[in-house]
Order: sequence, then C-alpha cells, then structure tokens
Amino acid sequence: MQKKVRWKIISPDFFLLLKLDKNKVAMYTRDENINTNNNEQEVRKMELSNGEIMVMEVLWEGECLDENGEIQALELSKVLKEKYDLGKTSCYTFFGRLLEKGAITRRYPKYTIKPIVTREEALQKQREEAIDKLFQGSFINFCRTFLKDNKISEEEVQEMKNIINDFEKEEK
Repeated sequence: MQKKVRWKIISPDFFLLLKLDKNKVAMYTRDENINTNNNEQEVRKMELSNGEIMVMEVLWEGECLDENGEIQALELSKVLKEKYDLGKTSCYTFFGRLLEKGAITRRYPKYTIKPIVTREEALQKQREEAIDKLFQGSFINFCRTFLKDNKISEEEVQEMKNIINDFEKEEK
C-alpha cells in the first residue's frame, strides 16, 4: 500500500515534505528536483563521500569555472591540490565517481568538467542521514535542539505558529 505524502510551502525558499510515519518529517528546499508521477512525490537523492563533496564545493563556488561553467580536469586537480592537498590520482578517482553518480558531466577534448547538480540536490541525503542519526528521525527532536541552541525572533516564532495552524486547517 502506498503511503500518503503531503508537502507544504513554508517560505519562498523552503517547503516541508511530510511523510506520514510517526514523528518523521523531511524538509526540502525549492531547488531540489521534485517529480510527480502517478500522484507520488519523488525527490532526487545523491550520496557523496567527503572527498566528492570537496570537489563539488570548489565547483559550486564557481571561481575556477570558465564562462560556460566548465573547467578542465587537470586545472581542477591543481585547484584541489592547492586548497585541500589532494593528489591528482585521488582527484581523478573523485571525478570518475561524480560522473557515475550524475553530479558532473565530462566532454572531450581535454576532459572538461561541468557541475550539473545543485548543492541542495547533492547534500539532501546527508541532511536526512544527520536527522536520522542525531535526532532519531524525529522532526520534533530536531526542532527542540535547534530552538534550544539558537535564538529566534518573536517574528520567527509567530511564523512557525502560523505554519502549524495553516497545516492543521488543511488537515480538517
């Protein structure tokens, strides 16, 4: 049996995808790729290693990219050597893995690389894993910890109350 999945826009940049499992709620940003097929919500997920994230961070920063948003692999390996002290072989291993995962494209000649996923698309899986590991998958535990450790304004508190009230109204 297919589980019912709901989502709600909570700001111009974020929306909630509510999975109707006990205490489980996932947050996503608008930049993430949501496809609707047969009334299902599917979110593109990508699992990256720390080394792959280092490569992607350099690409997302964009300072090393040309006017087409590309860089030659050799040049990128030099940037990674300077910034993270990564060896050329390690860099090319990460490039290959990122190609397999669909995070970058490669064209010849000169092994030119271009990032094709956003930071949000690529890091979504890590966010979900962190919430699962650190907060036992509970959105309530996540909120409690966040609110305890961060000061929020009265306006933010009111906005959160409004979001909950709006959601409750829709449930009825």
